[in-house]
Amino acid sequence: MATVDKSLRRSLPPALGIWLLFRLVSWGLAARDFVRAGGKLAGGSLGARLHALLVAPWIRWDGLLYLRIVRDGYHPENGTTQFHPLYPMAARLLHRGLGLAPEVALLVVSGAAALGLAILVHHLAARLSDPRTATFSLLTLFLWPLGWVFYAPYSEGLFLLFVALTFLWMLDRRWWAASLAASAAVLTRQQGLFLLPALLFAFWRAEGRRLRALLRRDVLAFTLPLLTLGGWITYRTYRLDGSHFDFSSPHAFIYSVLISPNAVKVVPTQTFLPPWEALRREIAHLIAHWPATDLASDLTLAALTLLLMAAVWRWMQGEERLYALAIVLVAFSYYTGEPTGTLTPTMGLPRHLLLALPLFLHAGRLPPRTLGLMWGISAMAYAWFLLLFEMHAWVP
Repeated sequence: MATVDKSLRRSLPPALGIWLLFRLVSWGLAARDFVRAGGKLAGGSLGARLHALLVAPWIRWDGLLYLRIVRDGYHPENGTTQFHPLYPMAARLLHRGLGLAPEVALLVVSGAAALGLAILVHHLAARLSDPRTATFSLLTLFLWPLGWVFYAPYSEGLFLLFVALTFLWMLDRRWWAASLAASAAVLTRQQGLFLLPALLFAFWRAEGRRLRALLRRDVLAFTLPLLTLGGWITYRTYRLDGSHFDFSSPHAFIYSVLISPNAVKVVPTQTFLPPWEALRREIAHLIAHWPATDLASDLTLAALTLLLMAAVWRWMQGEERLYALAIVLVAFSYYTGEPTGTLTPTMGLPRHLLLALPLFLHAGRLPPRTLGLMWGISAMAYAWFLLLFEMHAWVP
């Protein structure tokens, strides 16, 4: 334990440095883009101007829905019941307990989660390789084209914080702790469920790949994520949505149980298809609506993620592969229909792929030239997609 604590302390300086660097960069870019997009700064107090520069540029898209939850609670008529509770409820505690404005509370939770994520990713990557490689891995994650979302009022940073904790405690064979972290991930996003097969595989591998090991008492720990998810689903279905479970088709099951039937009030057309079928339709849309900038951008970022996955695959453990594959396949399966306005068939695809944390844990192992090229592409895309986000021109 003393060795782990010392290693964690060594991760603090590089993690804090990278977190602070991108905090300042994202603030600067967002404020600039906000002003360029017509945001108003004239008049008002210093506090009002700071709010306009540092807070207002981030309140977009899902951030507006989280804001409603913090301020007014869940309501099925506005589609907020599709969002899992841990992130908005943490912000609501700050809002009610400390008197922070709801939007500020959301950004505080995101920023704190991003710092915790930075520390844990560096620590975990250092244990898997070495401190220098870990710094490169962490830089790749925060410089990724959607890395700025960790500072936005979105749940990705908090979710990945719990994912990192799960993998860290799996590495230490602390199964109950890992399961508890996975349960917190489940309460943050639906994708937390994909940690369960990773947990079972890691446990099986740690016990010498013997099937009898799965009958040990510790395996009971892995019921926690399922019980947590079941509790939230039951509460949401009967208390919030006022609906019922529907098992008549895969689509009905997904939207009555795993997500929420009211999700269509946010995105009217959405479904899950086999990933190859969704991709075929998306490519057909791209050809039919060329240049279809939003769709082309989403698919380009997705291709970049797949290239990273292929490049680091050899270094990943079985549990990391299981989790990353589940994230990638489900991300490609989510299909939002015909392009309309700012909505594309691939809406959310790059952001959902960002949840494949094990890819970034090993990214620092890539050859320097490859990393340099990736960082260069990422830096340009980082600024470009943040600009589109600020101008309400693209849904991340």
